[in-house]
Amino acid sequence: VTGVQTCALPISLGSQSMAGGVTGTDNDIEAVLFDVGGVIVRLDDIATLGPFNGHTQSQAIKDIWARCEIVRSHETGALSAEAFAGRMVEAYAMNCSPQDFLARFCAWPREVLPGSEAMLNDLDPKLQMACLSNTCDIHWRTQVASADLARLFQRQFLSYQPGLMQPDVEMY
Repeated sequence: VTGVQTCALPISLGSQSMAGGVTGTDNDIEAVLFDVGGVIVRLDDIATLGPFNGHTQSQAIKDIWARCEIVRSHETGALSAEAFAGRMVEAYAMNCSPQDFLARFCAWPREVLPGSEAMLNDLDPKLQMACLSNTCDIHWRTQVASADLARLFQRQFLSYQPGLMQPDVEMY
């Protein structure tokens, strides 16, 4: 898998804390935590969601997306998929119906990236594999890759469940 950045952080996996246990030696590491979107799962180009206030370039849309409180509300489980779609279409003057936007949004996550499963299988089997993702209920339930992710990762930390997102410190 190319373009993956790694970082060792003290994290808590339920009742087990890794704080102070990540020293860089193989014997001290108990779990490996992976992001999902763009790291393990291929995402379609964000521009496929449609123009945002007339912006059609991927980077401009990513910048809007990253700061959007509507997105945050949805990905932390505070806003239903239908309400999310309606608010996005209205707030960003999108040239589609909320149903069309929601269909594009549901199709945004694609498949597990080639090589990801092999990479995970090459890691020490004693390590606990976990994923952390800013995601919503509808993506987790409908994406093709969700069954693979449940199989590949013993633990899944999904933003819509605790109502927290990356990079919020509380999420870790």
